Amino acid sequence: MRDSSIAGCILLGLGGVRRVHSRRESTLSTLLLVRHGQASFLEPEYDRLSPLGEEQARRLGDHLVDERLRPTTWVTGPRERQRRTAELAAERLRAAGVPVPELVVLPELDEHQGGELLRAHLPRLASAHAPIADLARTFAKTEARSERGKIADKLLREALRLWAAGDPATAGIESFATFRARAARALELVTAGDGHGRCVVAFTSGGLVGAAAAAVLRADDLAALDLGFVTRNAAFCEILFSGERRSLSQLNARPHLTRDQATYR
Repeated sequence: MRDSSIAGCILLGLGGVRRVHSRRESTLSTLLLVRHGQASFLEPEYDRLSPLGEEQARRLGDHLVDERLRPTTWVTGPRERQRRTAELAAERLRAAGVPVPELVVLPELDEHQGGELLRAHLPRLASAHAPIADLARTFAKTEARSERGKIADKLLREALRLWAAGDPATAGIESFATFRARAARALELVTAGDGHGRCVVAFTSGGLVGAAAAAVLRADDLAALDLGFVTRNAAFCEILFSGERRSLSQLNARPHLTRDQATYR
């Protein structure tokens, strides 16, 4: 989400993973699309890592060290939660003696405007759609934090599905078609250039990871949205590429996280 408060309301990671197991793989480059660590969901300032989110980022860095990955480019979207995840992971690599390129900010890696959709368009959505209105009323009268989180998640999902379908009540923010085109453009930017065996690590958000994975798979809009919904905090999507060829190798990978550390929100 793009706004500062969910309650109130990808990727130039040209640093990546070098994993050479065969002559064929040595001709391929690797792109890791990383979702940021857990942000401050339901807090006044959403765009900030929680203590758990910071730990998730550090564990990601340790995993890259353990895998002997050598980034050639380290890139992030413009959000604080994305940048901070990149910074904390880089600290762990450098502490282990692994060089990390200078962090590059790529606007195309920004998340969709889901937060803005709720903040500015919720009254219009609720007026046009009874399920949205019911969820909004339930959220307003619910006090338990765990329950508020579940309701807010359902509300966001319903609003994003309407957005992806082009519902008139979602007009005024970046369209889903434009968002998907931006995700495809981000893929082009981070995989552009000559050279084999490059390692690109890009830090972004769940919606962008889902849209980018869907672009590689040539999947439809619903799949692109659903892939974003299920992407966990600090998990990564691994894409192998050479020239204009791209193949999805791993999706939502989180070998560095325990079950208790694996979160969606």
